[in-house]
Amino acid sequence: MTTGAVSTGPDDPLTAPDQALVWGTGMVAALEHPARWGGLVDLPPQPDHRTRERLCAALSRVTTGGTGAGTGTEDQLAIRPAGLLARRLVRAPRRTPRSGHPWQPRGTVLLTGGTGAIGPHIARWLARGGADHLVLPGRRGAEAPGAAELSTELAGHGTRLTFPVCDLADREQTERLLAGLEAQGTPVTAVVHAAARIALAPLDTVSVAEFADTVAAKAAGARHLDALLDRELDAFVLFSSIAGVWGSGDHGAYSAANAYLDALAHRRRGRGLTATTVDWGVWRPRTHRPPADAGSDLFNLEEHGVPRIDPERAITALQQILDDDETHLAVADVDWER
Repeated sequence: MTTGAVSTGPDDPLTAPDQALVWGTGMVAALEHPARWGGLVDLPPQPDHRTRERLCAALSRVTTGGTGAGTGTEDQLAIRPAGLLARRLVRAPRRTPRSGHPWQPRGTVLLTGGTGAIGPHIARWLARGGADHLVLPGRRGAEAPGAAELSTELAGHGTRLTFPVCDLADREQTERLLAGLEAQGTPVTAVVHAAARIALAPLDTVSVAEFADTVAAKAAGARHLDALLDRELDAFVLFSSIAGVWGSGDHGAYSAANAYLDALAHRRRGRGLTATTVDWGVWRPRTHRPPADAGSDLFNLEEHGVPRIDPERAITALQQILDDDETHLAVADVDWER
């Protein structure tokens, strides 16, 4: 049970993104241990007698596998004054763009994960769009693989790249980085947080420390950037994953981190600030070399009906999402019949 971990609509603000970690973990537990799984229920901040009645109804339906009127086999529920609400994934209609002009980067854009698998695609898009300065922080700084080549390539667009040594999971290091950019007269105008660490392991084998490390690689940086950049930006984009939407076996910590990112974007938007989170399917790699875990069933995505996304198509979708000023969308290439 959680309170404030999910939002059921514009008039139901999400107040506790930390508790969304429970939802990300729970969806994986449901897949890995279906015989032992109960469900996820989000309660209102001030439970009353009616809330308790609805909770009892939800629990009795889940534990007995009831199929009559009520919750049936629903295992993701929110209890609100309107009643019991069940979670659904629905197609997103195209919104009217917030202005007649497409979203365009400017000034200094902070891009995390910039030298990773998908980071260079994002960096090229930002450079083409007009970003003057791309800041790509990382533990290895300019020594990160591909950093020099990317810097040379994007210089042709007139974009300057810097690679400060900074672990965004460390709040003090993040604060020094942002303060330094302010002092140089190049404050951050937009954030694209695409850093990630995926460590696959079943929930009943991963240690608490390992779980925490995987969560922190994505969630801690997002938390610090949100807190330290508590002002309006041109964009505050969090790269989440479909693993945080419907779960994925062996992705317990990763699913938790992504569910947290989704919740953080909702809470930031609730404070009146721009925020966008995108739950991505897996992007097609830059090379034709199969991933190290290609032999695993987890990576036979076509067999699951969720083939890898073409990077250019993904970038086109990202541009549209920012043009429309969306808060939370999932983007995946889905073979619906499969």
